[in-house]
This record gives sequence, C-alpha cells and structure tokens, in this order.
Amino acid sequence: MLFNMKRLGKILSWIILSLLLLVTALLLFTQTPWFRNIVKQQIITTANTTINGKLSIGSLQGNFFTNLKITDLTLELKQGDTLGHIETLALHYSPLYLLKKELRINSIFIENPELHLSLNSDSSWNFEQLLPPPDTLAKEKNDSEPFPLAIALSKLSIINGQIRLQDNNNLTPTSI
Repeated sequence: MLFNMKRLGKILSWIILSLLLLVTALLLFTQTPWFRNIVKQQIITTANTTINGKLSIGSLQGNFFTNLKITDLTLELKQGDTLGHIETLALHYSPLYLLKKELRINSIFIENPELHLSLNSDSSWNFEQLLPPPDTLAKEKNDSEPFPLAIALSKLSIINGQIRLQDNNNLTPTSI
C-alpha cells in the first residue's frame, strides 16, 4: 500500500510538472514572431470579411496578456481610398478583470492618426460604405445578444491627430 502511494505521488508530480512545462511553452510560443503573424493575419481576415473595405497592419507587438502595440494600421475603402491611418496604437489592459465580466483598459495611446472623411454629392459620407447594408444589420441585431462585459477605460491619449474633410457640396471646412 505504501508502495502504491509513493508511486501515485510520483505520477501526480510528473503530471503537474508536465502541465507547468506545457503552459510555459505555450506562453513562450505566444511571444514568437510566427505566432504574432498568425494573430495579425486572423485579425486582418476577420475584419476584411466583416467590412466593405481593407484593413492592413504593419506589425503586432506586446505580450498579449497585458499590452498590445499595433503599428501602421490602415483602413481603406473598396475604391482604394484611405479612410484612416494610425501610426501607433498601444493598449494596456488588465485581463484579470475578465473574471469579473469587465474589460478593463488602463490606457489607449494613439499616435499620428489621420482620418479622411468625404461628403459625397448625395450627402452620404464615405465611411458609410464600410458597413453592411441596413437589412443585414437588422437581421443580425435580432439574432444577437447584448455585449456581456462592462468596459472601463482609464486613459485615452491621441497625439498629433488629423481629420481631413472633403465636401463635394462645399458645405464643410476642409480640415480641423
């Protein structure tokens, strides 16, 4: 009986050690450029199938557990016109609050954002083209549930932001 208890203790020790090594290996794997590229491509693919435009990302950095930095984030309309560009987008967040059903973002830092808005001759804005037709949104809204997390943002910093307005009706200023 004593022999079986020692053997059981040894087996449990190996299982726990193996699990710890596996978790450590997975954590280290998430820090590799290969993994970051997979995540970047997944974000781009998901966004591009959801919107009527094209999202591109230069690089994805950070440790994914507490912070994330995206560089050269560009959003283009289907016609190829750039709607917006952000040189650097940095997020710092607290993942433990997810256990309390709260998305706690400590800070968002946006550097050199540019937004190009155009008012078309039919009084529609260029960004309206990014969304699916209203019929599609109505169908999805009926099937969707409310967002399950409370969102808390402590700090938002925008450095050197620009908004460019183009009015084909000549009713708005050209820049702000």
